[in-house]
Amino acid sequence: MATEGWEENPDLKKLYVAKLKPETSDDSVRNFFGNYGMVTECKIVTDNEGKSRGFAFVSMSDQAVVDTILEDRPHTIDGQTVFLRRAIPKDDPNPLAQAKTKKLFIGGLNEEATEDDIKNVLAIFTRHPPEQIKLMRDRNTNKFKGYAFAIFHSEDIVDKLFIVRNCTIKDKRVELKKAEEIGGPGGRGGGAGGRGRGGSGFRGGRGSSAPRGGGGGGGSGGYQQSSYGSGYEGYSGYGDGYSGYSGYESYGNGYDYSGYGSSGYGGGYGGGYSMGHYSSEPSGYGPNRRGGGRGGRGGGGGGGYRPY
Repeated sequence: MATEGWEENPDLKKLYVAKLKPETSDDSVRNFFGNYGMVTECKIVTDNEGKSRGFAFVSMSDQAVVDTILEDRPHTIDGQTVFLRRAIPKDDPNPLAQAKTKKLFIGGLNEEATEDDIKNVLAIFTRHPPEQIKLMRDRNTNKFKGYAFAIFHSEDIVDKLFIVRNCTIKDKRVELKKAEEIGGPGGRGGGAGGRGRGGSGFRGGRGSSAPRGGGGGGGSGGYQQSSYGSGYEGYSGYGDGYSGYSGYESYGNGYDYSGYGSSGYGGGYGGGYSMGHYSSEPSGYGPNRRGGGRGGRGGGGGGGYRPY
């Protein structure tokens, strides 16, 4: 069972459209997306002189139409191939809100929840099943730790599920967040966990007072496991701040338009990515945090994931 009325969430119906030609008009954008369904709002963002800043926000009447539009890329308006994604308010407090990732973090799961339970509920929101689901277990006792990671084939799906934010799996309300992939040789611990070392390991633990950070896992992919075992009951810091959608009260207040002048599109919508591609830099979170002590050695393998 999912959150009732999720389809009417206005954030799910809003598109961010970038790389527009300076001469492209609201009518051109509205007519283009009108081929897919009813456009309820369309606004090209302009500067103080009324000139286009090269991007727009478009709202559709149905969130499913946004799915279709995103899957039907590339799109060309007035002879220009444009960049699209679901619009996520700049003022979203989650530090990974604007990140591009195919990894979803699912927290607060019932201890009896299975992979099929997760797949069945996520199927309510998207017709694309996850390519992989990893239930996180204690390495010593094999006890389920109450959270999981799901990997999808597209970042658009994770954007959508992040906006959905909460659902019910196995009679328990759970939280959906983006997970940061931790790449590169050796992981650094966060908080007081300190720096983890290893040839190609994963990030060490984020212990609050432990002198040494935990080492990374091995295999084809590792997941950050520390400091997420006991924090899922209350979900402090999440929930109440998402009901108002204050970032969409006007097009001028909810988004960071800096960096999109007439001379180029290289700035940061939300500060985390450019018009045509997303920055791979961790932007002050994860790898850039230094802990106090030394972490254990990481094992071999691919990247890991850290949810926020």
